[in-house]
Amino acid sequence: MLARQGVTMTGNDGSVVFALDIGVYRTGANGQILSGTTAAWSRLTRGVADFDCIKHSGTPTYGQFTDSSDLGESSTSLCGRSMEKLAELMADDLRGGRRVALGFEAPMWLPLEERHRANLNLFAPRFTAERGSEWYLQSGAAATLKAISLGVMLRNRLRELVGTAKRTTLVKYWQPGTIFLFEAFVVGKYKVNNVTPGFAAPDDERDAFTAALAWGNLHMGFVTPTSFQGVCLHAAGARSDPCLSLWDVIFGAGSFSAPGQLDCEVVALERQEE
Repeated sequence: MLARQGVTMTGNDGSVVFALDIGVYRTGANGQILSGTTAAWSRLTRGVADFDCIKHSGTPTYGQFTDSSDLGESSTSLCGRSMEKLAELMADDLRGGRRVALGFEAPMWLPLEERHRANLNLFAPRFTAERGSEWYLQSGAAATLKAISLGVMLRNRLRELVGTAKRTTLVKYWQPGTIFLFEAFVVGKYKVNNVTPGFAAPDDERDAFTAALAWGNLHMGFVTPTSFQGVCLHAAGARSDPCLSLWDVIFGAGSFSAPGQLDCEVVALERQEE
């Protein structure tokens, strides 16, 4: 495990991770983001060692988190609510030959059962941590449907900006110019705002930030605050029964294609017991 030395750690190959907290998306006649929008995203290239040092600035459409204890560095994270801006940033990174990770905070794969059998439960948690917040309950089901609509909007704009790009849900296929797709779980004890009141930021941007930080800690060596670490709640391909990939529904075939698993990885940021 990487030691937590200094305040931040930068990805050593220029890789970036994006996370989108799924919510309602409202725009005006001229495309401006309206106040009722709760969907929010974050872009990270490095970690942070203290949540209480993070300051949020900017507008709901576009802003940043700055680490006040590390003013000599660039901002820790860009954030915002505009899907247009999210697509532009991702396109810039893809065109720059960077490895790009993208996670949605919503159920991104659903169990499918094609036959009856003893003790069959069609509506069960997909993984242990989901118990009590299952994919088919009101909040999970609503997030799934909104994720499809927001995902298709993002896909269409990316097609206009970059044309083609590879995608995958397996780390071994994550190459420069490829989008790695994952699911983030920011529910209950995995919500940072429940335990870090000093992290002053809107809940939606904060959830997107911690979702990206969790994946970055697991796969890119990002530093996390003491007692927090990224955890894998479900590994890609761990499910033996049939399932439906929402990433396949969103991106389809053709311009965004690459090997992967239907049941993508699910990650969270967890506070460790002291």
